[in-house]
Amino acid sequence: MKSINLIVGLCLILWANCARAQTTVPVPGEELTVYLMTMEAGDAVFEKFGHTAIWVHDAARQQDVAYNWGLFDFNDKDFIARLARGNMRYSMAGFEMHAMLQWYIDQKRKVWAQELNLSPQQRLQVQALAELNALPENRYYTYDYYRNNCSTLPRDIIDKVVSGAVKAATNHTLANASFRSHTLRLLGDDKLAYAGAQFALGHPADRNITLWQEMFLPLKLREHIRKVTVPGKTGTMEPLVVREIDLASSTRVKERDAAPNYVRRFTIIGLAVATILVVLLSLSVTGLRTTKVMLALVASLWCIVTGVASVSLMLAWMLTNHVFMRSNENILQFSPLLLVLGVLLPFAFKIKRLRTTVMGLAFAGAALSVLGFAMQLLPSFDQPNGEIIGLAMPVHIALAFVCWFQFSERMKRARL
Repeated sequence: MKSINLIVGLCLILWANCARAQTTVPVPGEELTVYLMTMEAGDAVFEKFGHTAIWVHDAARQQDVAYNWGLFDFNDKDFIARLARGNMRYSMAGFEMHAMLQWYIDQKRKVWAQELNLSPQQRLQVQALAELNALPENRYYTYDYYRNNCSTLPRDIIDKVVSGAVKAATNHTLANASFRSHTLRLLGDDKLAYAGAQFALGHPADRNITLWQEMFLPLKLREHIRKVTVPGKTGTMEPLVVREIDLASSTRVKERDAAPNYVRRFTIIGLAVATILVVLLSLSVTGLRTTKVMLALVASLWCIVTGVASVSLMLAWMLTNHVFMRSNENILQFSPLLLVLGVLLPFAFKIKRLRTTVMGLAFAGAALSVLGFAMQLLPSFDQPNGEIIGLAMPVHIALAFVCWFQFSERMKRARL
């Protein structure tokens, strides 16, 4: 009997040891921790929107890899051509996280990390997808500044491993913002970039976007992902974000909450240029050659610069993949006719047969500008381009007056 009890006891001890051994076997993926990294805006134009990366910490290997989808090279031989066609080529790669973090610390840019509530299997999946994406044959992608960028691609990976929970939570809620409003908000301190964006963006940039679309901005991805819930270990819904860590501090000014309104400033510039044209015209009546040369130079320079801009806008609209530059009402404010006017206008002072054409072009430019302003009253023509109208319309009205006063035979007879 004692022998039987001994055997049973040994069996129980062996079973307990086996059970304990099984519980201590590491689960694949448990050694990983996945973070969403968010970096605030920098100084360069392409840094104004912030940046995103996925950081995977491997406790077993003591490795920290940050996967970065925002790589491009100004020195690529086809960089300018791709930029013009709307086929920008970006790439991604994994970097040692602390070295990458130090780069942002040196730039005095704030960095946050959000630990994600993922199962071991999901953590492995994030790592596998990022590593697959980093392979030489996969690392390049066609960049779209609103729909396929360094923020949307990490968002899509996270959304994939949580079975679409991110998109389900954000795709049906409107953000009360548009791609244009966010762009102008973040470029508000760079007047030249602001003006370029306001000129280049057309109606597609003005649609009210969803929270899902708004996550093209890294800081909006950081904000909205907090609202996402996923099934926890017990089956109950838990926040996707476990905790947030400040990795680097900053003394930079907080980004704007809304886009600035520069209509008055742009209108003042337009009125100033118009006034210069009228003053030069009045001085040229005295017959001074210098003032006529100055008048021709200023008027022609304005027309050529704005005409080249309008032709570029039309080509981008019709021939490139810059979707958000299409259906652009600014084509009425800066017409391609101005380029022709700018070339012919200086010669009209000497060649009489050009004067009727020059006057016609000038009046057409002014009429289109006024038409574009009046069309703002119509529901389908409500592009928020007040700055461009304020800049262009006063100059084009003044230009039409200058050409009429200078080249009209009736006005010449009246002056005599």
